[in-house]
Amino acid sequence: MATQKQLRANRANATKSTGPRTPEGKSVSRRNAFTHGAYAERSTLLEEEREAYDNFKKTIVEELAPVGFLESQATEEIAWCYWRIDGNRTEQKVLIALAEANRRDKLFRDRMNRRWWQASRSEPSSSELMASDAEIAQHCALQEEIKVLESMTTPANPEIERRRESCAAGETQLQRKLQNALTLFFALRDRREGRP
Repeated sequence: MATQKQLRANRANATKSTGPRTPEGKSVSRRNAFTHGAYAERSTLLEEEREAYDNFKKTIVEELAPVGFLESQATEEIAWCYWRIDGNRTEQKVLIALAEANRRDKLFRDRMNRRWWQASRSEPSSSELMASDAEIAQHCALQEEIKVLESMTTPANPEIERRRESCAAGETQLQRKLQNALTLFFALRDRREGRP
């Protein structure tokens, strides 16, 4: 059971953490949990995306030329599925590039560490009992390169693989939704045109 002092402190802290207050901050934070968008509504589009989506949808509507409410709704669903699939594939490409960059960074760090290890373990030349100034300088330079490289590169991130799996699952769901919408649209069109 919390004491009165703890309860007052909790209430005081709660007033400080009210979330984003500006419209820009609210716009960003509303998409925090957004993963693959397979079930996303069109209202999740940002203002910048809205115009691009409307142009994209216009092209599909012109191509399918829906007649009536049901065909229009199916066309809207088809356009939305294609839009989300395109966005999902773009995100997958970014995640693949990130995973590859992480892999390359790790390989490069490993190579630098090996070079440093070999330089630090090399035997002094037979004429010298101590390392030369050039060998010491090389050793220090390699150590500095490794430190700089590690500060500049991101470590391997297991979150990337989880997001890639989520995108793949989302694409499967979107493909299924798209197939259902296309089937519905063409069934409605066939019925309207009197085809069996």
